[in-house]
Amino acid sequence: MRRAKFVCMEGADNLPNGHYGTSVKLNWAMDPNRGLMLAHGMNGAPLRADHGRPLRAVVPGQIGGRSVKWLRRLIVTAEPSDNWYHYYDNKVLPTTVTPQQSADEPAWWRDERYAIYDLNVNSAIAQPQHDEVLDLASRVPDYTIRGYAYSGGGRRVTRMEVSLDGGNSWRLADVQYPEDRYRDIDIDLYGGRLDMSSRDTCFCWCFWAYTLPICELQSADSIIVRGMDDAMMCQPRDMYWSVLGMMNNPWFRVTIVKTGKQTLRFEHPTSLMSGNPGWMEKVKKAGGDLLNGRWGEISSKDIHQPPTPPLEEVNMANSDVKRIFTFNEFSEQSSEARPLFVVAGEVYDGTGYLKHHPGGAQSIQAVAASDATEEFIAIPLNKVPIGTALEFKGPVGKFDPQSLALAAPYACSFGGELVLDSNIGSYYYKNFPYLGQTGSGNWAAMFGLLNVLFRPAGGLIGDYIYGSTHSVWAKRLWVTFLGVVTGAFELAIGLSDPHSESTMFGLMAGLAFFLEAANGANFSVVPHVHPFANESASVSVKATSTIRISSYELEVAQQTGQRQDGAIRLPASYLEDPSLSYFITTKVLFSGETEAALEAGDLYERAEEEERKNNLDEAEQLFRRAHALSETGRDVIGQLKALNGLGCVLLARDELAQAEGVLRGALGAAEQVLGSAHGVTLALVASLARLCGATNRVAAEQLAARAQAGYERALGTRHETAIAAVHRLGDARMALGALADAEVQYARALQLSDETLGPEGALTLDVASSLGALHALQPGKLGDAEELLRRAMRGHRVHVGGDHASTLRDALRLASVCQQQQKEEKLAEAEALAERALAGLEKKHRANNTQVLPAYVRLALIYIEQGKLAQAEPLLERALQGYETVLGPCGWASLEAAEHLGSFYLEQQRLDEAERLLQCALAGFESAHGPATRQIATTAKSLACVYQKQGKLVEAGDLFARSFHACQSAHGEDSLEAVRAMRNLARSYEEQGRPEEARNLMERCLAGCEKVLGSSHSETQETQHMVLRLRDGPVSG
Repeated sequence: MRRAKFVCMEGADNLPNGHYGTSVKLNWAMDPNRGLMLAHGMNGAPLRADHGRPLRAVVPGQIGGRSVKWLRRLIVTAEPSDNWYHYYDNKVLPTTVTPQQSADEPAWWRDERYAIYDLNVNSAIAQPQHDEVLDLASRVPDYTIRGYAYSGGGRRVTRMEVSLDGGNSWRLADVQYPEDRYRDIDIDLYGGRLDMSSRDTCFCWCFWAYTLPICELQSADSIIVRGMDDAMMCQPRDMYWSVLGMMNNPWFRVTIVKTGKQTLRFEHPTSLMSGNPGWMEKVKKAGGDLLNGRWGEISSKDIHQPPTPPLEEVNMANSDVKRIFTFNEFSEQSSEARPLFVVAGEVYDGTGYLKHHPGGAQSIQAVAASDATEEFIAIPLNKVPIGTALEFKGPVGKFDPQSLALAAPYACSFGGELVLDSNIGSYYYKNFPYLGQTGSGNWAAMFGLLNVLFRPAGGLIGDYIYGSTHSVWAKRLWVTFLGVVTGAFELAIGLSDPHSESTMFGLMAGLAFFLEAANGANFSVVPHVHPFANESASVSVKATSTIRISSYELEVAQQTGQRQDGAIRLPASYLEDPSLSYFITTKVLFSGETEAALEAGDLYERAEEEERKNNLDEAEQLFRRAHALSETGRDVIGQLKALNGLGCVLLARDELAQAEGVLRGALGAAEQVLGSAHGVTLALVASLARLCGATNRVAAEQLAARAQAGYERALGTRHETAIAAVHRLGDARMALGALADAEVQYARALQLSDETLGPEGALTLDVASSLGALHALQPGKLGDAEELLRRAMRGHRVHVGGDHASTLRDALRLASVCQQQQKEEKLAEAEALAERALAGLEKKHRANNTQVLPAYVRLALIYIEQGKLAQAEPLLERALQGYETVLGPCGWASLEAAEHLGSFYLEQQRLDEAERLLQCALAGFESAHGPATRQIATTAKSLACVYQKQGKLVEAGDLFARSFHACQSAHGEDSLEAVRAMRNLARSYEEQGRPEEARNLMERCLAGCEKVLGSSHSETQETQHMVLRLRDGPVSG
């Protein structure tokens, strides 16, 4: 122990190059200020498997690779760890070392001077967000830039500086250290004593902020931030290039794009989400060099430099080698000790690099006896060589394409059969939903039964052809003919997409004959294979049958670089702690066949059922268990589906921050692994759109549009999921106030759903309810609204019961329609409907749930119409308090609730309270995400009335003018709403002693009334009297 200097750690995970292991210095482990620990639990619970259960090392302040999970062994030594991963990972090699050198000269990797231990100082900007748009006309004078920073080794970040001029000058930002709050307490926490009073090291993020006038942002091109720690280490301006690219900590830069005279848009270096890329990607696409000291901006000096000559293609083949390999020879001679592989038709021997390849011997052995062209091309030759030719001279032979004569046709026929068996039931159900799942499954089973007759028939016919011609090629032509006709049937079905049962099942029967006959014909060729190659030929033929099934998955995996063992890191998961991140295992990307994955599928179905029953706690636990089992089974699709379900449960419980963390993290992983068009990715997009409906309605509309377009491309316009996406897009556009666009989407969804699912289908009834709610907001369409809502409520009551959430939602919407009709009997019905809906929703949901709060508002508005003011006020107050608790005071629904309560106080002559609430609501609407013109019109009018009653006539006039312009924007210049707002403004001008302006506006108002309401309407006649009075002369105040 006297010479001991290092603590070596080894994990239980068995990786391609052995168990993962690394080391740290012994004096660090002995230093209490360093905070190293062996952890078996977290937050009072045992570690989860993905966090290293049962025991892991935690080395704060250092790179994560030093915190070994699944710890199985500790060794105290005089030298650093000799583990493969300690040498070949977590290194910053000198910038002069090229990728080729790093591959040829292992000494670089074994030099302990280049190992990463303590993290360096780093920082980032969180606000403004990527793609955030700042409206300069919002009248908000200041803007606060925010972000986070950290440094390694327990060092404190002592200063944060912000620059708006490319780093020529800097300003100090305010820094907060949440970690310090724990230094002053001494408590028992999760079964252990928390005492940080004697430790001054910092291991957590700190948060910084800097507030500046918006006008300064308008004149700047970028925002740059840099940090410095208490060792006076400051972030550098430029990136430091190295082979692995690790530990880069340059200034964090956000560019400012002037999108118009009144708006600024911010771009981060990169974007985690699909859509608008970060400025780095745009620079690279434009040919800029990110290491040129100007963040890749191309100057005139760069333009005049001579172009870089293209790299010459390296010919690795040895022209002296003429040997031809058959498939059988190639397979027999290749082994782990002597791995042969094919690149571009040439056969190579990788034996000479087994000991020296940076990826380990398994990287070469994994492609033994296979075509490795795609893997080889994916890693350029001048970076990482993957093998050598025989005796380091060149290829040892060529691949004989005739060896695929059996394998390729069988891949098409039997592979096609397996694909059809997996999907034909859902295809029937899509085109004939009235068959139901059982009926569709029965018809799908008929396809498989036909092979009892058709497969032997194909083989018998092949044998007959051979007996007549004595030619194997005649059998091959028979196989080819069957494959061509099979393809023709598949094209006919795919292009016509039959919705007639006779057409569909007739085409499927024809396809079954030729497809199964092709399988039998393939088998009839097998006896002609030479006996010594029979086993090899049989294995190769069977192996290729899976190519057709997995080609899509393999293509996605290649494109995302995820075919090797590894993990996908999600951003903050929020599953346990917002500061933690976790992994989705992807060792076998699309397995889904293990026992754990199958059990996870059962749990997922149970979770969905509990969610439908509104048993959200039980559903959450089941989704979490499904996710954990999917990890064990290494089923990435199962993991992502479970995360989507978990996010939806959190959303239903109004735990919006946690739901957003789960859904955004899962979406980022799905886009990386599955691609943006995959069904699971689109489901996550749709879930995130629902969430953003409560927080950012513009983003919600964009996400809903993306989901709708993706589903229609993938499933067609008549699939139930695609129709539901059209419905959700209508919801998003209605929330934005784009009522005409929303009506188009709802009408289309209703027509498709009626035709596909029938008038009593669940989705049809949901769309009818939404369209009815939309018509309730449109002038002259209350009758249509009532008809649609009564139809939806009647259908939902029959199919799902009177206490179901859908039925209660219909009742609440119908109550709004009855209230607007302003008849005594209708108001009584509205009250009964709203009270019933509220009682049902309170039974289903917790207090302050956003599903319940709209019922408070609706019932309060009905009570106000009936004059029951004492009953209305507590409901409005409770709704406002609930929305502010869930969404915050600036949430959209919070602002609407504030406007309702402010208007109520106005009617009660409680002007000071009304003024406060209406001012807050108006300011919130004007700075909200997206257009809020309807809300601005209503709120500005109410606040103007407050000022009018307070004698503030000028201020009232300004607000009446804002209300008028907002009505014109929201409803149209000739709308009844705009005409009424114009009359309010004219009256305000009259009160202010501006008779000429009042008369002109009132005359325009009269013309509008005659056009919209007719000359005999009471409002038109009232307006005519006002015009005559104003023409007679000014009226004082």
